[in-house]
Amino acid sequence: MRMEFLTLSIRSFVLVLPPLVIMGCATRPSVTYTKIQNSANASGVTDSYFLQTSTITIDRTVPSKTNTDASAADIQITSTPTEYPSFKVGITSNTEWLGTVSTVINISKIDNTALVKDIGSEINDKRVDTIKTVGSIITTVLPFVGFSNATALDPSKLPWTTKTYTQIDANAGAADSGQPLQLADGVSMTLGPLPPDALAIEKFPSKATDSFLYAACRDATIEFTYETVLDGKKISQKHTKTLKIADPRFFEMVAFPVKGKITTHSECGVSVTTEKDSGVSTGADIANALAAQGKAIKDAIDSSKKAPATK
Repeated sequence: MRMEFLTLSIRSFVLVLPPLVIMGCATRPSVTYTKIQNSANASGVTDSYFLQTSTITIDRTVPSKTNTDASAADIQITSTPTEYPSFKVGITSNTEWLGTVSTVINISKIDNTALVKDIGSEINDKRVDTIKTVGSIITTVLPFVGFSNATALDPSKLPWTTKTYTQIDANAGAADSGQPLQLADGVSMTLGPLPPDALAIEKFPSKATDSFLYAACRDATIEFTYETVLDGKKISQKHTKTLKIADPRFFEMVAFPVKGKITTHSECGVSVTTEKDSGVSTGADIANALAAQGKAIKDAIDSSKKAPATK
């Protein structure tokens, strides 16, 4: 009876050993992305978020009592993250290697949005515990925004705001050729080149990956003429500023840390923070566990051979 139990234990250990040896190689977080189009394909995802686009706002640096006493020097232009309603991403944490290695993803979002503020990643590594356990028992279409014929931005229009994706999607050819897009009220936007690693959203990954996917960042130069009245005279002043915006027609990817988090920037882009203690077993840890359990099994076999047979 004892020999049958040991034979079964050895077989179990031998079956689990090869993949666990392979797992001595570097282990990284693993997730799968899904484009959420309806409630049906949202089922089972770990979490979801909208790809980011940007809102451009032109306003006074200090609120004024009238609409005519602020010069161009008193004007500020800002770019803020905004949900891109045409593309919601579902993210699913994967479990691999016989269920011994799983990815843990935690997403914090910007208040009252489905935009990622930061996303933490961690690997739950049970390979050594599994070896010990096995040994012991011997595991959409967008609306086109009409353009204004105005040639200058009037103070009465402040705060002036627009979501960049509406103009970019409606005028993609001009946007990508470096031509200024005439937004409204004399405001134009000229896009800079895409990052060299940006991919078209049509190449959205369909297989497991170890990376975080986010809308591509690019420069946007905002230019307008600002009309104001100073000392009873109407004057026009030129204003230009280059900002970062998110262009969700393209995406970039950055590898998840084995343990750490990815934080999105105030305008666009991300930063990665990695913790020193990853909690992932090294090849030496796994080799030592395998050796220890192998010896334990051998000792048990040797002991059984010396023990008197039982009926």
